Amino acid sequence: AGENQKKASEKMKELSDQLNNQQESANKKQNEEDMGLIRLLLENLMSLSFDQESVMNKFGKVKDMDPFYNKLGRKQRSIIDDNKLIEDSLMALAKRQTKIAPFIDKEVKEIRTNFALITDEIGEHSRKPMQQHQQYVMTSYNNLALMLNESLQAMQQQAQSEKPGSGSCDNPGG
Repeated sequence: AGENQKKASEKMKELSDQLNNQQESANKKQNEEDMGLIRLLLENLMSLSFDQESVMNKFGKVKDMDPFYNKLGRKQRSIIDDNKLIEDSLMALAKRQTKIAPFIDKEVKEIRTNFALITDEIGEHSRKPMQQHQQYVMTSYNNLALMLNESLQAMQQQAQSEKPGSGSCDNPGG
């Protein structure tokens, strides 16, 4: 009976080790996916921020009756539509990375609010408030980009510290 109990205990230990290894592997894979998503979000946020800045600057130079004003209005709406895709990705990331969820929620809410105001102000030709809200959107984009960059760096450092190895190399600098 003692021998059977010992064998059962060894089997349980092996099973426990296998489950732990599988869990570590799943967590590592999830973190790699999240790092890829964060990189993509960073690129898209920066692109939208530059597009928003360009539209804001052009709105400052165009006259109300210029047909280009309406074209800029369409470009602004295009940015708003593109933002919805990024917003969905940000919300999915926030669900998986709970540490950054409150920050993402706050900035996404700011962006939504300002975009709603911008849409109204385009129709009313209210340039000063529109430019102010466009600036707020860019600030939120930049805040999100900074936070995501810091998160990415932290995740990379954590992944680097978890890699096994002696720290020495047969071919240093090679």
